[in-house]
Amino acid sequence: MTDLDFSVDDMAEVVHGAHCRLNARLGDNAPDGPWITLPGEQQDFIRARVRLIVRGASPSDIQAHWVRWMTKRKWKLGEAKDPIRKEHPNLRPLNELEPAQQLKVYLAIAIVTEMAKW
Repeated sequence: MTDLDFSVDDMAEVVHGAHCRLNARLGDNAPDGPWITLPGEQQDFIRARVRLIVRGASPSDIQAHWVRWMTKRKWKLGEAKDPIRKEHPNLRPLNELEPAQQLKVYLAIAIVTEMAKW
């Protein structure tokens, strides 16, 4: 086996790219741009999410981490994602999300878990 030695940055960028692609497939009306266009604060959040996964955080804890991050930025629960009004329908516990939305958390876990093995 080759030692690829993926960094937290490597894993964060791959997780973000996968989320962008999944969001597009799910019809996200306000998708994030490519990794290099994200504000540093958002990149830092994704890196922190990767670290949580590496440390073995549960899927529910990972979702709660995202909810806390969003609410600190004044986002609130809403019927649809609306960046202008700062509303998002996924600001709830993991077990209350539709399966397609839960997949985002499990996809991040799968990516990081596999990349960390190398």
